[in-house]
Amino acid sequence: MILTNTNEQHSPLHLAAKNGHTDIVRLLLMNGIDINRVTMNDGTALHVACRNGRYETAKLLLECGIDINLRNTFEQTAHEVVIKQKSGNDIKRLIKEFSDAILVRAIRSYTDNHVGALNFNEGDCITVFDRNPTGQWRGFILQEDLTTRTGYFPSTYVQLNRSSEHCVHLIKT
Repeated sequence: MILTNTNEQHSPLHLAAKNGHTDIVRLLLMNGIDINRVTMNDGTALHVACRNGRYETAKLLLECGIDINLRNTFEQTAHEVVIKQKSGNDIKRLIKEFSDAILVRAIRSYTDNHVGALNFNEGDCITVFDRNPTGQWRGFILQEDLTTRTGYFPSTYVQLNRSSEHCVHLIKT
């Protein structure tokens, strides 16, 4: 585990995550705060959001690419933190969904006017949750304002990322 400051007990990101202030978390991320910052007391902001039952905040952090495998001072991932809780099944499902997600890059543009379709341009990065054997996949694209567009698309329009260099991440860490 890497601590950015071994004396740091909280950061603004961690405090906003603890209190479920998703808009403040979004604002902090848009202004360059380190999404993967690990503090002495809290672990990552994802640990804090999960521990405090902050579903929307955890979802935003995951959508923005927080490292789901980072560990707190007890050597627990956020998934391990939430598993031990009796409540929070929605956050447990969310963490599981992101644990199984894959990152792909569009190799050509896709446009479909049907409700539920995910339209994208060549080069867009897409996080994929569901991969149907028929080739219809479900995923989302993170936009510049840190909101997402979600929908279905044919798998033939994308390729798996073998390297993070294929996608430009909006969140700088």
